Order: sequence, then C-alpha cells, then structure tokens
Amino acid sequence: MQQNSKSFLDRWYIAVMVPVASFVMYCNWYADHNVGGLHYYKHYASLIRTGFAGEHLPTFPMWGYGWLMSITQDKLTLLCIEMVFALCTLYWALRIIEQENIFSATVIRALKVGMVVSIPWYAFHALRWPSGIAASLFLVALPLLYRAVIRKQKNWVYLIGSALCFGVLLHFRSDYFLMPIGLAVIVVGFFRTKQSFLQMLVWLIVLYGCLAPWAFYTKKACGHYLVTSTNGGHVAFIGLGHDSKNRWGITVSDGDPVMHHVVNEHFKTVRHSTLDYEADQVLKRTFLEYITAYPWDYVRKCVYNLFLVVTQGFYPGEFFLDEYGEMPFLKQARIRELVTHVIENPSLILSHSAEVFRIFLTASSYGASIILLLASYFLLPLTVCVALYRKSLFILLVFAALMYQTLMSGLAQNMPSYTSNLYVFYLLNTIYGISLLRAFLLHYKSVVGTYRNPFKIVF
Repeated sequence: MQQNSKSFLDRWYIAVMVPVASFVMYCNWYADHNVGGLHYYKHYASLIRTGFAGEHLPTFPMWGYGWLMSITQDKLTLLCIEMVFALCTLYWALRIIEQENIFSATVIRALKVGMVVSIPWYAFHALRWPSGIAASLFLVALPLLYRAVIRKQKNWVYLIGSALCFGVLLHFRSDYFLMPIGLAVIVVGFFRTKQSFLQMLVWLIVLYGCLAPWAFYTKKACGHYLVTSTNGGHVAFIGLGHDSKNRWGITVSDGDPVMHHVVNEHFKTVRHSTLDYEADQVLKRTFLEYITAYPWDYVRKCVYNLFLVVTQGFYPGEFFLDEYGEMPFLKQARIRELVTHVIENPSLILSHSAEVFRIFLTASSYGASIILLLASYFLLPLTVCVALYRKSLFILLVFAALMYQTLMSGLAQNMPSYTSNLYVFYLLNTIYGISLLRAFLLHYKSVVGTYRNPFKIVF
C-alpha cells in the first residue's frame, strides 16, 4: 500500500498540483501585487502591434511580458498560461534532476510532496507579471546547464537549450543579468578543462546574444545599445531607504521626493519619469556618490536588508483582497471578533467558513514561507560543505544562484517576491539539508569513531 502511494505521487504529482493551483489562483484573483506595472506592458503590447511606431519609446521595464500581452490581455488566459508554464517547467526540471541521480529518491519524493502543498509558490505564479515566467525559465535553464556539462552525448543540444532559456529569461527580468557569468566561472573552475571553457564561452555568447533585439530596440529608443532595463539607478537609490534613519531622508517608494528632487535639480526641469536612460544615469552616479561618501551608512543598510531577506519569507499571496482592492476580512478587529465568536460557538465556522478558511490559508502560507526560508539559510552551510566534499556541481550551482539573489536583495532593494524567484531551489536545499542533518544525527558516533570525518557518510 505504501509503495503504491509512493508510485502514484512520483508519477502524478503534477496532476495533484493542478487543482491546488486552480484553487490558489481563484483565492488570489484580486491580488494587486504589480498591478501598478501592468500599464507598462500594455504600452509595449500596443507598440509591438504598431511596429514600434512613435517617438517616445520606453526602456523600462524589459519588454518580454509585453510580447505576451500583445497576444492576449485577458486576465484568466494570462494567469492560466503562466501557471501551466510553471507546472510544465517544474515537471521538466525535476525529471532532469531525477535522471541525473543528483539526489536520492527520498529527497526527490519529499520535494514533490513539498511542492504540492507550497501555497507561496502557487501564489507567486498566480499574478500577471514577468517574474513568474522568468522564474520558470530559470528552473529549466539550470538543470539543462548541469546536464550539458556532465553528459558527453548531445551535450551541445542541452547547452544551447539552457542558453536560450536563460536568454529569453533576460527579456522578462534583467535582475539575472550577471548570474550566468558566475555560473560559468563555477563550471570552468570545477572541471578545469579546455572543453568546459569552450562550452561556457559558447553558452555565454548564445545567452547574451539573445539580447541583441533588445539592444537594437534601445538604440532606437534612447540612442544607446543597452542589455538591461533603465531602472537600476531608481532601484538602487530608493533602496537606501530601507534604513529608515538614513541621513538623506530617502524612502522605499517609487514616488520618493528626494529621488525626484535629485533628478529635477540635475535637469533644471520637472521630469515625470525617473526610469528613462538619462535619469537612470543621474541616479546611478548620485547613488555611488552617496555610498562612497558614507560607506558605513550603506553597510548598515545592507546588513538590515540581509536580515529582511532571511526573515521576511516569500510572497505569501493576497487572499483577502476583493474586487475593489480592499481587505474586508483582514482587519484585526474583524479577525478578533470572528475568532472570539467561533470559540464561543464553534458552529459559526460553517456560516463563516469562507472567512475562516482565508484566515487559515493566509496564516499557513505566510508562516510556512518564513519557516522554510529560515531553515534553508540555516542549512545552507551544511549543504555547501557536503557539496564541496563530494564535488557535487549541481549543489554548487544552486548555492551560487541563491547567493546571487541574496546579494542582489541585500545590496540594492529587497522584497519577498524577489526571493520567491528561486522558491523551488530554496525548498530543495532545505529538504536536502534535512536529509544530511538526519544522517549526521543517526550515524554521528560510528562515523566519528571510524573515519573522524563526518562528510564520508553515504546518503
């Protein structure tokens, strides 16, 4: 009976995830996360349909989601496309990991169970935004890269496939722009062969070559060949506002008055955008001037950001929003009143089942996301040490990706949704770390007595 249950989950976990994904998408239907940015992509969609006719062409954000919205702007269709794509890439990625025997069957099975109940992951992909598509593409790009450098047959097919996935990803989010260089350095350093160097060189050329259309577009838009969007200065500048006591009075807001004052003073006119090329250059220079003049203020901000990265959890979903963008059920007075009445009369759970369930779903998602992220960072030193000892390239690549996202959030600006980009890898690291920790605890005495080296445990 147990074996049949395991076999069913191994084969049909995606089928189990479909109704869960549909339900979370329904509960998160009125989420307003990134709703304010949809007009950018609608504008791109209209430009695409007209062949980019016009004088004022935007260079923020990246245009990938605009191409998707040029096909359809129907909310249900977009959400279904993103969720189906997320499920398909998850299946493909786990299939590659299974076939390459990177982890034990127990770890893979636990990962599948964890994904089935991962409410934050479903919520992250139940939004109209480019981050979900980008995260899904990266979820496939990394295992494909690993397969390409490990296998000897058809490795160029997997290498090009990984590069194309990563290249398309950069059209949705430019946050990942420098990550491929770090991953390539790890691969070359791991093998130290001419072949691995040539593989990574080709991988990077194909990957960054995918940005050629964007570069030609930005040349037309602002007169410069660009490979990222022009919000780097904006994000870095308001990121200084994470330290509420910063000496400049900057706030973490797109409408930060200090930022707009800096831009307006430079151009001696009122500018409505801080996201074009010229404003981006001004804000980047000002940001560097600020942090070089007061480096310890910046260090304090970064330390606080890293604390938030570890403790804030993932994007938990917005299950209490209604069609007007209000939170009718999440008011503390309402929750307190409801809980009090339910305790006095448990039968009220039935008449207020929707509210009770949304409270439970939100609390579960938020609590689980915090626990998972804390556990993943706590176990990360263990998984990395074992990976170095056992020369596990895949774990080292995962570690590099997690550290890249952590540093990006720490050095610039942090939001729980940024960390959610790598949710599957955080979960994988946690499960793998727990399996290692369990093995250490079970075999510590015999291992120390026999080998005097705990990393020689066979898992």
